[in-house]
Amino acid sequence: MTSLSSRPHGSLADDVAERVMTAISNGEFGAGDRLPTEPVLAQMLGVGRTSVREGIGKLRTLGAVEVRRGRGTYVTGITHSDTQMAFLQWASDHSYGTLELFEVRMALETTAASAASLRATPAELKVLEQAALEHLAAHDAGDLDRLVTTDQDFHLALVAASHNEPLRHVYDILVPQLLEYRRKSLVLPGAAHRSGYDHMAIVRAVLARDGERARQEVLNHLGTLHAELVAAAAQPAAAQPTAAQPTAG
Repeated sequence: MTSLSSRPHGSLADDVAERVMTAISNGEFGAGDRLPTEPVLAQMLGVGRTSVREGIGKLRTLGAVEVRRGRGTYVTGITHSDTQMAFLQWASDHSYGTLELFEVRMALETTAASAASLRATPAELKVLEQAALEHLAAHDAGDLDRLVTTDQDFHLALVAASHNEPLRHVYDILVPQLLEYRRKSLVLPGAAHRSGYDHMAIVRAVLARDGERARQEVLNHLGTLHAELVAAAAQPAAAQPTAAQPTAG
């Protein structure tokens, strides 16, 4: 299993998910095949069983494998490109409204980050930091529902810490409209990992009371995503065999 021999950057659970997914994509494990047991995978990959368990959990979230009670873990046949294409198709189908939402969102959140750096109370800073940590924990657990909720909670905490009530009121209108995007994007390989670390970069800037840096970190976080949505809108998903993985959030 040569494709399992190299380790990409990221958490150990990410490494396991990425390496097994690569083996699936390369045909080393086909649809319907049973994966090696947890202890065997741990030995093959040179990681602990906990990392294997969490990595397989991520693959379950992606729909790439299914765990059959008492029988083992089986490959479903879903690959990286399948999840990317599903996202691109959705982004293409919803490009007009989604792009408009993100233009408003970028304006609101960059302003909120700058204001939060000046106005956030110590208690609000703790809430913001805790929200970022919980998002990372959800990522490590491979729990899509928690990923979506904790991502939403982080951005709501950032806006709340701005102490700008009109801004908060407008942002609250956007939140339910962003839910489906979050569910589509956070399932992509690597997206939740980048989202978590982008959140921590924003937290560090706000904790440092550096408004310009906080504004830039949010712009980095959402700007990359906006560019990918623009690209998806410019070309139908069916014509795009591959795509950059979006930075969710």
